[in-house]
Amino acid sequence: MSVSVSQAGAPGTGPSIAAVTNGASNLTGPIAPGEIIVIYGSGLGPAQITQTRLGDDGRFGTQLAGTSVQFNGIAAG
Repeated sequence: MSVSVSQAGAPGTGPSIAAVTNGASNLTGPIAPGEIIVIYGSGLGPAQITQTRLGDDGRFGTQLAGTSVQFNGIAAG
């Protein structure tokens, strides 16, 4: 599996991914549409722990504290 990460900012200060695993089994492998995953690494989000709430439509948003995940340019959600 190939994962690329990009972040606006100074060169060399971007995020680093150590592993992408299945959210239930914590095993690595191919990612399937609709699968819940865990992304391990550093520099992946805000420095402080952040909470979210369900929207009026009963779903979580695709961005939290300025952080989002995309697959082939499509927001994960």
